[in-house]
Amino acid sequence: MSKRKTYICYSLRLARFLISQGFEVIDIAPNKKVPILNVYFFKNTPELEQQVEKFLGKGLNNNGK
Repeated sequence: MSKRKTYICYSLRLARFLISQGFEVIDIAPNKKVPILNVYFFKNTPELEQQVEKFLGKGLNNNGK
């Protein structure tokens, strides 16, 4: 697990997936590089990292199942 206490999510699709898996958003802020987009903050846990890997590994960010 990463040593960071907060997981910073730049993807709305990933944020929605994490929320659907029961994770709570700690905060939302404007993306500093692309102000029309938001950044989502989650508490970093081994379970959250596992779900992020599941999302990225199965291609769920590209409408995979």
